[in-house]
Amino acid sequence: MFLGQDRPAEALAAFRQAGDCFAQEGNKDSVIALQSFQAYALWQMGRGKEALALSAAAVAALEQTPGGECIQDIYWHHSQILADDERRATNDEDWSLVVSRASEYVEKAYRIVTQQAESLPDEAWQEQFWRRPLHNAIRAAWQARQPQKARVCLPRLETAVAGRTAVDQTIEIEWTPTHPDDAYIQDKVVRRRRQLARLLAKAEAQGGRPTIADLAAALNSSPPTIKRDLAAIRRDA
Repeated sequence: MFLGQDRPAEALAAFRQAGDCFAQEGNKDSVIALQSFQAYALWQMGRGKEALALSAAAVAALEQTPGGECIQDIYWHHSQILADDERRATNDEDWSLVVSRASEYVEKAYRIVTQQAESLPDEAWQEQFWRRPLHNAIRAAWQARQPQKARVCLPRLETAVAGRTAVDQTIEIEWTPTHPDDAYIQDKVVRRRRQLARLLAKAEAQGGRPTIADLAAALNSSPPTIKRDLAAIRRDA
């Protein structure tokens, strides 16, 4: 209640008091859940390090114990706290090396709520279920983290590099021009070259050889820029 009213300090006190009561009763599942809610309140108060430590402890305890309460909340809280921690940490780190750990916990939260939705008896109940703010937020976060795939026709690997390519010398492949983890690479040149390397690897694995024009179109860039990037990738290889 207090969290929804932007009163995290009062929420923290209430969660601690409730956690103590459940601990006295030996209700371990509720204690773990309330640890997570305490962590979320701490995070909203700007106490990120304390929040991350407490949230990590709640997740670890949850995954060591079968069952549990508020499982999607615990994973969701941890994903939010982790994502914020990563954004702050990567200000002074190489963005090209950062992979979002938070995505793992969004995935887990989404898996739980999807299972719950599918267990409901009809579509009307499911629609109501997904209208709940927490469930809707989890689904939106999961959807935002899905790679944006595309299918394209490329020359086959064995075709000549120069000249026009006949239809029977092409192959349809699926690749991923953009991925949610790309957002963690701050430098746009480094980000584009990482995307290029991914496209080349995807194409080669499926028997395709993209042209400069194919790569430029996929990344909404210019052929001269792609040429420079490819030369840099080859130098660094």
